[in-house]
Amino acid sequence: KVWYDPDQLIIGNSNCITMDEARTQFAVWSIVAAPLIMGNDLRNISLQARNLLLNREAIAIDQDPLGIPGTRLSSIENGPEVWRRYLSSGRQAVAVLNRNDYAYLNFSLYLTRDLGWPRTTPAIVRNIFTYTNLGIFGGKHATPPIIYLRNIPPHGVSFLRISPAADSSSALLKTTVLTFVLSWKFSRCKCTIR
Repeated sequence: KVWYDPDQLIIGNSNCITMDEARTQFAVWSIVAAPLIMGNDLRNISLQARNLLLNREAIAIDQDPLGIPGTRLSSIENGPEVWRRYLSSGRQAVAVLNRNDYAYLNFSLYLTRDLGWPRTTPAIVRNIFTYTNLGIFGGKHATPPIIYLRNIPPHGVSFLRISPAADSSSALLKTTVLTFVLSWKFSRCKCTIR
């Protein structure tokens, strides 16, 4: 296994990054399963930064027992950047970053097209930083499998956990892991299929 170590978190260092940037850093570190090592002075940390560093749901994503680090799925200069991590119990964590310096981002995340989520499996979508469920999407529910993310601030992030709504998590997990293993093997293969 590969474990990433992008360096210490700079969340809580005054005059270093904004809270939007701090949430982005915490989301990306959690997605790539990086060590959450704080690089700040605990005597002088704001309550907002402290609460972010103690976010149990983000820490659980970082320390998920499946142990597969996430990857960047797509990136558009001065626009959205999408990161995804497979989690245990057939779940996924997704971070949509706004790389723009000035404009807020509105983004549509398609569960089946963008994340490979099975069409027949309804998904519970949860916002990690607001501790709220956004609803059930896809499957036989009336809600389409599209998550509309609105007003992501410049350098900010929308950090989501997507879970199977039905009792089909073991089948979804097997499909997810198989897809990951096959794509990993083919990405390292030096041969061409004719």
